[in-house]
Amino acid sequence: MFSLLLVQATARDARSPAGLLAPLVDSLGNREEVISKLRSGDPEMAARLSAGLEGLAPEDRRWLVEHSDRLTEDLRQLIHEGRLPVPLPLPIWLPLIIDLLRLSRSGEAVKPGELTPVFSRRVSELGSEDARLLGERLDEWIRKHPRAAPDIAAPVAHLRSVVYGNGIEAFWRLMLAEEVRLRRFAGGSEVETRVLAHWQPGTNDREILLPYADELEASGYPGLAARLRALVGPDDLSVERPPSIARSSPVGQSVDATNPHR
Repeated sequence: MFSLLLVQATARDARSPAGLLAPLVDSLGNREEVISKLRSGDPEMAARLSAGLEGLAPEDRRWLVEHSDRLTEDLRQLIHEGRLPVPLPLPIWLPLIIDLLRLSRSGEAVKPGELTPVFSRRVSELGSEDARLLGERLDEWIRKHPRAAPDIAAPVAHLRSVVYGNGIEAFWRLMLAEEVRLRRFAGGSEVETRVLAHWQPGTNDREILLPYADELEASGYPGLAARLRALVGPDDLSVERPPSIARSSPVGQSVDATNPHR
């Protein structure tokens, strides 16, 4: 938990996570290197940090726990209200939407009991590549919005720290459920916006989704690409790829939408 706060923290005020942890971090080595290792999940650095936390006063430890709990609650509320300014990347929610579309095309009304296993399976498939892509989008939003309102900036920074601290599994279900409930389904990058603008579900899946899978793989996301290709079906993988509609923009590069908080 403390490593998450450290990744998130930037200020060195005495009563802030960075202010309380800064002396400890400085004792571990170069500050940027320490934070980089914590972000990457380095077990040795995490263990050294945990050992050093024993020197914190009990009241400071309690304050850090309370601070983290408040941020987590603020983040959950922001997601529930649909005010998270960073859209969930397309490869994360697209498999679930395709599943739901196929269920609805069966000719019969979709029963509630049919949705739960589909939803749970897609949540369970989310892994390190999904987290890395979301982390890149969060990093970019934070860089572009240094003066964002605190009630938006703090939860977004907390989500970034959760991603880098390998704790995103606790949020996947909520984020995906709210994406469906609120029907956001927005493109979070130029590539994703183009894909959604051209894609007609069940009509041109091969022409649009297979080139997009190629883009994902070329951008360092082979697992996301494989998951997307599996959605199209093995019989479609032998077709000749049409020219990519997404070639001019990196997969990880996000774009601002109309959300006033971005």
